[in-house]
Amino acid sequence: MPEEYSIGLEKEAHLTDYINVVLRRWKIVLLVFLLVFIGVTVKTFMTQPVYEAYATLEVRKAQKGGMLKELGMEEENSLSTETEVLRSRSVAEKVAKRMNLEWGVSETSKGLDVVVSEFVISDPLPGLIVSLLDAQNYQVTDLSGRILGKGQSGESLQLSGINLLISISKGAPGQRIVFERRLMDAIVEGIIRSLNVAEIGKGSNILRVSSQGTDPGHVRDIVNIVTEVYREMNISGKTEEAGMTVDFISQQLSGLKDVLDSSEQQLQEYKVQTGLTTLGPEGNSLVQKLVGLEQRQADMKLKRQRIESAISVLKKAIRTGAPLTVPTIDGVPSVTQYATKLADLDAQKKGMLIDFTESHPDVVIVQAQISQVREALLSTYRVMRQELLQSERDLVNTIASFDAQLEDIPATELELAKRMRVNTVNAELYTFLLQKQQEARIAQASTISSVQVVDPAITPKIPIKPNKKKNLALGFILGLMLGVGLAFLLDYMDQTLKTTEDVKEKLGLNVFGIIPRIPFADEDAKLPSKRLVTTLAPKTPVVEAFRALRTNL
Repeated sequence: MPEEYSIGLEKEAHLTDYINVVLRRWKIVLLVFLLVFIGVTVKTFMTQPVYEAYATLEVRKAQKGGMLKELGMEEENSLSTETEVLRSRSVAEKVAKRMNLEWGVSETSKGLDVVVSEFVISDPLPGLIVSLLDAQNYQVTDLSGRILGKGQSGESLQLSGINLLISISKGAPGQRIVFERRLMDAIVEGIIRSLNVAEIGKGSNILRVSSQGTDPGHVRDIVNIVTEVYREMNISGKTEEAGMTVDFISQQLSGLKDVLDSSEQQLQEYKVQTGLTTLGPEGNSLVQKLVGLEQRQADMKLKRQRIESAISVLKKAIRTGAPLTVPTIDGVPSVTQYATKLADLDAQKKGMLIDFTESHPDVVIVQAQISQVREALLSTYRVMRQELLQSERDLVNTIASFDAQLEDIPATELELAKRMRVNTVNAELYTFLLQKQQEARIAQASTISSVQVVDPAITPKIPIKPNKKKNLALGFILGLMLGVGLAFLLDYMDQTLKTTEDVKEKLGLNVFGIIPRIPFADEDAKLPSKRLVTTLAPKTPVVEAFRALRTNL
């Protein structure tokens, strides 16, 4: 055979070629399709349904220019901050405790049916065992078997640190249910992972709080209690901040009242002594300007004292390791972020200490993070205090220039101007603080939440996962694609000759005829009609193929 015939040319592919491949390998295509589709179907219907409950909240922005703003004690929270607070450990831990999620049932006797309506345990017990005495009575023991008390079905049982309300529906004496305390840290992490908080529309101030889980009632309760705890924390935070403001103003007023009384007395004595009661036009103008400047100076001093008070509290917390309530300062956006982070870390540490000691590596890591955030907060306060000190120094220089101008007026009038200036500044500052003290007390007594629940969570009826229609459609398409793909792969790897064109292209030989396979069973192979097909079965397609071959030859 000539060598040039041994190399065939590439055959141009047609649609019929692809169809023929699928038809030749239809069993493979069908097998793979059925395996994939049935597998996806079984997985879809065997997967436990996942439900999602959600609530919507409106977070109203704080009004600018209010009382705390004037004292430099307000910092408006952004929605991103509120989102982090909703998903913080402090919120999740309160939710877990309120729902008694730290307690779980580890064992229940077969056939026992009880309803636990109330389960409040403040005693640090690792577990409880409720054993039936008869159809209506039960006893409570700890895990070591020590009897803690006895109760009756449907009636509240109150022991030391234990409140139970259990109704026995079905059970026999000796049957029991075992409650064990679980790791709080794992429960809190689970709540945080299940929560999702997102803003509905940009700038709408509406947050969507959702939770996913396999129990529709459980996820509903989690969302509703999260929003409830968040509103309570919002109110308590505002009340605490207002209380700190009242205390701070009261401290300032107690010292300022004596200073004001002294300056008024000195002014009156000087007026009586000199007979001067008013200043001239030039002196009066200078005094008014100086009063305004010194009022600004007093405001700066007040704000600086507020920061110094915060620094003192923070230093004490760093030194003793005690929990810290961070006072927010206007003009320092990072303070609120630090406060949220500290609250989160403190709650995380508190949760860890339920199961671990202070020397546990995880607790040590969290404590190091707390110390790091506190140091960063302290640095922020110090920077702002330094900026205020510089502003005060600049203002002192300005006041000194006006004081120099006062030297040009007569000595007696100059002394009167100084005393009037001191008295006016003290009086205005005292009046300002009195007004703010009253406003702070009103704010403390009438604190309302800036969070409004628009829609509480309801029990979801339809699961969000798995999406059966989508999964079945994907399984159908994927099974078909994999089956056809495998068929083409096998056909590509198959090097046998399938058509006369393959013989011509691959071998370079002419084809004179095709003899089909003679179909017969093994047991019929010895029959004469099967062995001498051309003679004894002249009308069969096989015989016709032999005749065509003879003609071509």
